[in-house]
Amino acid sequence: MFRFFTENLALKLLSLAFAIILWFFVMGEQRHEVAHVVTVEYRNLPKGLIIANEVPDAVAVNLSGPRALLARLGPEQLSLPLDLADLKPGVTSFKRLEENLKAPGGLVVTRISPATIDIRLERKHEENR
Repeated sequence: MFRFFTENLALKLLSLAFAIILWFFVMGEQRHEVAHVVTVEYRNLPKGLIIANEVPDAVAVNLSGPRALLARLGPEQLSLPLDLADLKPGVTSFKRLEENLKAPGGLVVTRISPATIDIRLERKHEENR
């Protein structure tokens, strides 16, 4: 019986090491999903215009990806900048927010709430005193 365990010992140890490495690789690549709250950054507001409606400060985002990558994901790695440059007075809808989301590669956005952000820009009213 002892001979069964000691025969081809190097080959058996190599097989065991390969199985352990393969197990870690497969477990690390399993896709998981996490939820984060991401701050919306409104950038490049044109001069002379103001945001005239209530806009969300943050959105809820569900991300899917490898467990190892999601475990290291911190809120500082996620941002949602919206560029307001070249906008005219009136209502503008930002759709497909997942395209603007800045997140590490390998992650997939599965859900964003709210899905669209409507921004109404108006000219500043300057008071003469």
